[in-house]
Amino acid sequence: MSAMAVHVKLRALIRGALSMKKCKLDYCDRKHSAKGYCNMHHKRWKRHGDPDISHAGNPSHGMSHTAVYNSWVNMRQRCMNPKSPAYNRYGGRGVAVCEDWQVFETFLSDMGYPPTSSHSVERIDNNAGYRKDNCKWATAAEQSRNRRNNRIIEHNGLSMCVTDWSRKIGIKPRTLHARLYTLGWSIEKAFNTPGG
Repeated sequence: MSAMAVHVKLRALIRGALSMKKCKLDYCDRKHSAKGYCNMHHKRWKRHGDPDISHAGNPSHGMSHTAVYNSWVNMRQRCMNPKSPAYNRYGGRGVAVCEDWQVFETFLSDMGYPPTSSHSVERIDNNAGYRKDNCKWATAAEQSRNRRNNRIIEHNGLSMCVTDWSRKIGIKPRTLHARLYTLGWSIEKAFNTPGG
């Protein structure tokens, strides 16, 4: 390559470097992508409303890609981020994360690790917030029994949802539900009529 060609290429590189916008976070030297942020910080801004969330959340615990950390992040998103699809069912109706659990390490210390990968955080009282005395690890099946819209049936001193009663007496849940709520049968008739 001739000296002139090298000189032209060098000038083009210098011109490009001078005109390249950088991420607007002072400590980041990456190229500007959108909204003044680099691609990584723009994604954080879109997802969390804060481009600097990893620095605010102190990720030095080294657990950023674990199930327990993801449970903590998702819990906070449901309660604190109005852009979260689940916000209306959690933060929008007053469910909050306690002050202590704003720090991941405290959450982990209080809850420990989930027993299996199929466990996630469950609130014992659905109308109360996320805090040590109101949370436990539970499977999806366990959590489905602790929903606000579950119908609890009391019979012979036991209180259970339709699914649990159907399993106990050997009737399909759909059949038992129809007998009680569509046909209006008494509990005795619904439980003791064979079939289904």
